[in-house]
Amino acid sequence: MYGAEFIESSAVSIFPAPAIFDDRRLVKPHTYVLQEIQQRKSALDWYLISDPASVSCSASLFAAHDKYRSKLYIVDEIYEKRQSEMSIEKLWPNMRRKMDEFYARQDSWNMHYDEAAAWFANEMMSRYDVAWIPTCKAQNRKEDGISLLKDAFRNSQIIFSDRCQATIFEIKAYQLNPRDGKPVKKGDHAIDCLRYLLAACNFRLVDDEEEYPAPPVREESAYRMSDEPMVEEADLPDMLDEFFGEDYL
Repeated sequence: MYGAEFIESSAVSIFPAPAIFDDRRLVKPHTYVLQEIQQRKSALDWYLISDPASVSCSASLFAAHDKYRSKLYIVDEIYEKRQSEMSIEKLWPNMRRKMDEFYARQDSWNMHYDEAAAWFANEMMSRYDVAWIPTCKAQNRKEDGISLLKDAFRNSQIIFSDRCQATIFEIKAYQLNPRDGKPVKKGDHAIDCLRYLLAACNFRLVDDEEEYPAPPVREESAYRMSDEPMVEEADLPDMLDEFFGEDYL
């Protein structure tokens, strides 16, 4: 299916269901996720996180971060295992199409890539003049990222669109090696993207009873001459003196 062996709620599962990853809470219909973010779309921070590859699997996640409620919405994915579709010429148009679908202002997207794939950033810049930010994954311990993911899943602070089937499958199949107690380095491309995302957006855990600050509300209205304050003709000379000085004539 997606290249990882699935063991339902096994003893070596890193995100056992339903104790940690309960897809009844964390996976929602795509239309539901869109409705959740629609009203505050311009107040969200948008992220495209990529774990590129030229041979095995190239994974990318599209996400919206509500920093006022410390909540992440994973709205879509690219999970490509066909080598013919992993080139920059194939990936970038697909990425742009999905970005435009969710938030068309490309300059508002924060795009991060696994810095081990320097070729990816170089080709993106040379071919499309698009700058990507390296993840600096060496500064963040993998174990810490996994632990943060567990707590975020428990708190329901990450919501997945049901479009993200490969990512959901990876999460359910992610296992510890019983020999050394470390995560098996297999079928973790989307999970790596999730860890990079948490670091990129400075994700923080919140308590259930914590009050969320309201996002700023920007009201847009048409300009009307009637909105301007009226100036009495008799007051005009004094106003000009105050603005320009007495020698303005």
